Amino acid sequence: VWPYNVKKNPFNLARTGWWTGFPALRPFMYAGKLLPIDAHEIFALSAPRPFLNIQALNDWGFGLEDEQLTRMIWENLTYNVKKIYALYGAEHKFENIVHLEGHSFLEKQREQAYSFIDKFLLAPK
Repeated sequence: VWPYNVKKNPFNLARTGWWTGFPALRPFMYAGKLLPIDAHEIFALSAPRPFLNIQALNDWGFGLEDEQLTRMIWENLTYNVKKIYALYGAEHKFENIVHLEGHSFLEKQREQAYSFIDKFLLAPK
């Protein structure tokens, strides 16, 4: 089970309004098919570059009552993306931070993001 295939509103990923996601996925959605690609595969494309994802478990149509499902999904994603990063000896360069603060970027998440950026942009080469 992966994040994109369990969205309560998968069309949000392929919308064409003010924020464009993956419009090429719309035909799969209209046909009622599972998507041919998912978040872990997209995230893994960035390996071995540093990648930080900060994800609310109660965002994109999921509530606090869905935490057990969403936490399992994002932990599974983290595990699988880190396996790809490990092939490059770069497992430490992928972080997936989850929280229950809804669609926000509060001080705690900002501090985590700045720390990640400092670790990879300010590190001696």
